[in-house]
Amino acid sequence: MEEPNLEIELYVDEVGKSDLMDNMPALDRSRFIKKNEDFEKFTLFQFLKSNHIESVKEHKGFFELKYHFSSPPYRAVAFLCRGILLILLVFKGSGSDGKLKKHIGQAINRLENWKSRNKNYF
Repeated sequence: MEEPNLEIELYVDEVGKSDLMDNMPALDRSRFIKKNEDFEKFTLFQFLKSNHIESVKEHKGFFELKYHFSSPPYRAVAFLCRGILLILLVFKGSGSDGKLKKHIGQAINRLENWKSRNKNYF
């Protein structure tokens, strides 16, 4: 059986709004969307082996995505659930531990919020 391609979902709140691209200029927004479309051409296995993603060591199921179309690059914190990569938040900057640690709490809160509204995934 052929492995399906990766599916990416962007976090939205209770009223269906997403702030993931709020601080991006229009060109970066279109590049971000295009990059996610490119990522969806991978199977999950291929994507996990690529240089675009790293697991967040202290947080099982969480991953850091790298978008290399700007300098410094955009980074996203995502959670993997049933073959869907849920992008919880996006920030710009180097992937230094401090930067990621600063955002992981918000990502965890968003995941809990998303889980409470999407119980069929668990």
